[in-house]
Amino acid sequence: MGNLGFVAMDNQVVTHQSGVSRLCNSIICAICVAPVLVIVAIFVLGWNEQRAVCEAKAIAQSSDEVVQVKCNSAAAGDGALILFSCPLSKTGLTPLAAKNSDFSDVLSYTGTGLSITAEMYQCVETE
Repeated sequence: MGNLGFVAMDNQVVTHQSGVSRLCNSIICAICVAPVLVIVAIFVLGWNEQRAVCEAKAIAQSSDEVVQVKCNSAAAGDGALILFSCPLSKTGLTPLAAKNSDFSDVLSYTGTGLSITAEMYQCVETE
């Protein structure tokens, strides 16, 4: 007795196909599901376009309304959209160090950005 409640003889092949699989293979499913998918895709496309246009308008409007303040006055322009315009120098920056690692002796960097390029050399053995 098999686990599905029937006996399969040696000359019989028993396959199982779920109801969902049969439904998705039918033309009725294609006729019913395709329009729904198209409507959902159009809705998502419209939502994304609206979001992109609103974001672009907000960026354009903010560039006209921004108030430029000095670095030492954080309270200046309170309640407005502000832009800090500060000269950067290495003297006031905290150095970056990889503490408790194998690179603590060789890695010490002071700056506003760090770009790392990793390379690996390997040998290819051919006979």
